Amino acid sequence: MRASVQCATGTTADVPEAWTSCTFAATAWDPSLKRREHAMLAQARVGRAEQAWSYTSPAGHVTSAWLTLNAWDTEFFGVPMAVLGLEGNVDAVAIDALLPCVIDYASATGVRHIRTSQRAGEPTVLHGLQRHGFHVRWASVQIACDTRALSPNPPPCPPGLRFVEATEDHLPDLLAAARCMAPYNWPELEPTLPDAARKRYLSQRIENCVTTSYANQALVALWRDKPVGLHASATGTHDSLIDVGRPFAYVRETFVTPDTPPRLGAHMIRAALHGLRSEAQIVTGRVRLDGRAMLNTALASGYDIAGDELLLSRAAT
Repeated sequence: MRASVQCATGTTADVPEAWTSCTFAATAWDPSLKRREHAMLAQARVGRAEQAWSYTSPAGHVTSAWLTLNAWDTEFFGVPMAVLGLEGNVDAVAIDALLPCVIDYASATGVRHIRTSQRAGEPTVLHGLQRHGFHVRWASVQIACDTRALSPNPPPCPPGLRFVEATEDHLPDLLAAARCMAPYNWPELEPTLPDAARKRYLSQRIENCVTTSYANQALVALWRDKPVGLHASATGTHDSLIDVGRPFAYVRETFVTPDTPPRLGAHMIRAALHGLRSEAQIVTGRVRLDGRAMLNTALASGYDIAGDELLLSRAAT
């Protein structure tokens, strides 16, 4: 079966026609993209990956797998970590042909942790990954807001609540507020990773949002002049991969402390969305399935559900 697998890194081939009817997990959060644009992005991801493989079925359907080192997480956790993508006509045969190549390459190059995001409604893909040692670590709902549909102005804040641009002066209070929340359950936080790094992951994300280019916009919620929440977003376009000029923003971080007024989260999300209207047509994010209150808040504030996904990972060695 492996004889049908070919190296695909740096490919300049046209997008396989069959891909224009596929559903791609990696771009499900952007409902403004057309199917051909999804396919073009998938082909671009294959072409820019550090290593990629393609499998062609007897019927001529093309499936690609790619692997790229996740540099920031590798440095932070001290564990060589990589991201796996599956593109095109992904079925059980294609997975069984491609995954051994991916795992062998990861093991040979020292990668110890591989993770991939897939749609929750794709049992063939999920079962195929599980057959090759992947475990489901995290589930989320993808949400998206078309800023053109927002009302011209956000509703006024109640007395005592205001939003300001985050600065380093807010960090001590934000970090203290974050410690009041339930245990943080991001994709990286699984038992195989170093415990010390897992414990400081949230504080590092918050610090990155406030002090680095990790986020372009960071709003602090002040309730009676006390920081009780943060909403940070980053903006971008698809132009670096394909010629689609629609700008989008993706949420880096959102939290409010448990002891805040019940509608503070909705006010914060609306303020953040309106602040992005001139920069992004689509604002996207995801909410953990254990975060039902935040999901309901997001839906009441202008977001719609764009899809759902599962995060899977495995050790490469």
